[in-house]
Amino acid sequence: MPTLKLTDGAALHFRDEGAGQPLVLLHGWGMRSEVFDPQFAALTTRFRVIAPDLRGHGASSPVNGSDGMTILAHDVAELIHDLDLTQVILVGWSMGAIVAWKLMQGSASDRIAGIVIVDMVPRILSDASWPFGLRDGEDATAFDSDVARMRKDWRAYSDEFVPRNVARGREDARGALLEKLADLVRLNDPESMIRLWQSLASQDLREDVAESRVPSVIIYGERGQLYSPAAFAWLNETIPNSRRVSFSDSGHAPHLEESELFNATLVDFADRLRGEPAKTQETCETERPT
Repeated sequence: MPTLKLTDGAALHFRDEGAGQPLVLLHGWGMRSEVFDPQFAALTTRFRVIAPDLRGHGASSPVNGSDGMTILAHDVAELIHDLDLTQVILVGWSMGAIVAWKLMQGSASDRIAGIVIVDMVPRILSDASWPFGLRDGEDATAFDSDVARMRKDWRAYSDEFVPRNVARGREDARGALLEKLADLVRLNDPESMIRLWQSLASQDLREDVAESRVPSVIIYGERGQLYSPAAFAWLNETIPNSRRVSFSDSGHAPHLEESELFNATLVDFADRLRGEPAKTQETCETERPT
């Protein structure tokens, strides 16, 4: 697994396989590049597939600064520049979507051809002005409680968090997947996870996504436990040149729960970006024109 030495001396480990248009996959909080195994297995004949262990995760350096989301975005921008990638399709799952949106504010923005947002919203905390945060009523008070529980017993917190990633009612059937995810999450450094969670909770990118001009696909699971379908309808209405695609048997992780359909959606998006005819999909789509 190659490693990029970043300008601040930190190490960023990443996977880089295949050839073709670059597909940069950004994982969620507590995860790492292994969560994209189904995409590496299926898409490297069509794309150059790249997935970093975002800082604080996997084999990459820990997170020491307070503005974690900005740090992660800078890291990925460095990777894109170092590999001299152009016409990149960014795929951001969960926290990775925040990183993708923040990348559009930086030096790599002109290298991005399109963004795929996977089951994520621009603000995770709810308040009177924003009802589309985490479904369990995550607000400032609940957030403080989460941080305390992480510090007290990281394993117990991660074991409670992981099952919420799959489709509601499918937890038993997807036990092997959940155990794999739990193994990944348990290995993380709790202090890095806390710093990133604090940074994630401080983000409010609603105005930023409204100003986006990059073609976007919004993917979500209809059986999701974290965010409501109304949140993704809001995103589709707010982001110009966006398309919404739902996955009927997925929760928060459609790239793992319905990987074949997910991969086909990525190929379809790449074809659309090149102006090729769209393939028929078994998904519900809503398009917002530019």
